[in-house]
Amino acid sequence: MKYTPDNGNIKVRLSSSLEGMDVRVMNASEPLSEEELSKIFEPFYRVDSARAEGTGLGLAITKKIVEKHGGTVEAGMSEEGFEIHIHLPAEQ
Repeated sequence: MKYTPDNGNIKVRLSSSLEGMDVRVMNASEPLSEEELSKIFEPFYRVDSARAEGTGLGLAITKKIVEKHGGTVEAGMSEEGFEIHIHLPAEQ
């Protein structure tokens, strides 16, 4: 929420199938460069340290948890803004 502009939207989409579950979180933030997106899951990395408080650990921790469960997490830009996509596989 802290990176979403005033009156901006945050959307969460959940879907499931026989392959697993997908979680997508999108916010209407400013566009991020390819360089920023490539570093977003690094511990202590913050896109704009002057804009918000925090340690830069949230997405790094998220990635580790998702991977420990056999899933994947990706960050990118979509028509709606910044997007995080988490995929967790179904139990085998």
